[in-house]
Amino acid sequence: MKTLFLFRHADAASSRGYATDHERPLTERGQQDAQAMGRFLAAIDQTPDRVVTSTATRARQTLAHARAGGGWSDRMRAEDALYEASTHDVLAIVQQTDAEARALLLVGHNPTFTDAVIRLVGGGNVRMATGTIARVDLPVDTWADVQVERGRLRWLIGPKDLPR
Repeated sequence: MKTLFLFRHADAASSRGYATDHERPLTERGQQDAQAMGRFLAAIDQTPDRVVTSTATRARQTLAHARAGGGWSDRMRAEDALYEASTHDVLAIVQQTDAEARALLLVGHNPTFTDAVIRLVGGGNVRMATGTIARVDLPVDTWADVQVERGRLRWLIGPKDLPR
């Protein structure tokens, strides 16, 4: 069994004042929400052992604040393919993960992450607001064997769902 976490970046600044969408940073609320989600993962003993993040500023900052908030570390890499990714791109990144990893966390964007959750679990009504994490359990021994419509959505939780 493998566990995949899809973590949509936290609340980001508007595009006004930034040369590209890729450069948009987190807002103060986004920073606090990312830290809260990191603490949540640590509190329920669900920290990942591998992380792949989009190269967008807001995604990298989401990961940095989540790691700091939860006090967890992992093997991490930034991946250009997660910025403006398709569900196919997400699946390819998942399938390339080394077999030793039991829990993989991807940090990225919508609408891709909502679509990826729906496709991985075979349907449903999913809404991934900013800062939301979806946990999908995958009945495979290696990441290379992950296929759509085989996963099980265990939970979907956002910063607004956590006690303050």
